[in-house]
Amino acid sequence: MAAAIRASRALKIFVSNVASETGETDGFTCGDFVRALEEHVSSSMFDIVVQNNNYEGNLPEGVQWIKAEPDRDTDFAVYQADLVDSGTPWRHESGKLAQVLIDLYQERTGPLVE
Repeated sequence: MAAAIRASRALKIFVSNVASETGETDGFTCGDFVRALEEHVSSSMFDIVVQNNNYEGNLPEGVQWIKAEPDRDTDFAVYQADLVDSGTPWRHESGKLAQVLIDLYQERTGPLVE
């Protein structure tokens, strides 16, 4: 499956978690997620990494924001946007995320034409 994904000319986007999952991804950064995934499949798998940049809101105890590390995350293109759901800030807001993905796709390919 990894070979097929790498061979595809499709735009490959990794969407990073907004916040950590207690006991699973404690202390992870955006780059840690990408590197962990690439250890299992392949390096340079993604064209763009989408990362939240809104760190406002109260998170549950033990949950932390997943942040980019500008000094370390240079191995891949990172696109940052406000992806937070204001009611549950540890989750993506689907409308915001969908709009970012559409914008990134259209930036690369142009608008869809019927």
